[in-house]
Amino acid sequence: MLEVMAEFTQKEILLACEDFHIYEINPEYNLAIRAGSNQGYKHTEEAKQNIKKAAMRRGPISIETRMRVSINSAVARWFLVSLPDGSLFTDSEETQASSIILRTCSVVAAFIGCDERTVRRALASGKLCRGWVVTPLGRNCGKTQL
Repeated sequence: MLEVMAEFTQKEILLACEDFHIYEINPEYNLAIRAGSNQGYKHTEEAKQNIKKAAMRRGPISIETRMRVSINSAVARWFLVSLPDGSLFTDSEETQASSIILRTCSVVAAFIGCDERTVRRALASGKLCRGWVVTPLGRNCGKTQL
């Protein structure tokens, strides 16, 4: 038994124990059906309104925080954009580059000057997108420390 438990973190063990007790005892004060999760819990309309009001009172999110959220997003998808012959082009910062890494199809479309659907079709077919090579790099590959 100890060998099996050694593979789990302390938090996983505690959550598993809590799940067991929630299932076995079924306490009426416990609103969630799983430990460490809000799964199964429904907010009242009053609670939803209070959450909405609190969100409206929050100040604006800093640019640095927005960048961290964006870069570390679970749905972040990164693309390498370049010309087919590898020649240099002027990027958005007015510097010469042979390629640029962009996040999301819509950003790639704006950079190339086409519709997002055009980018998606090019990615699906493996063809050039308005004369540009768009290579998907995957998710979260652009993670950086800010």
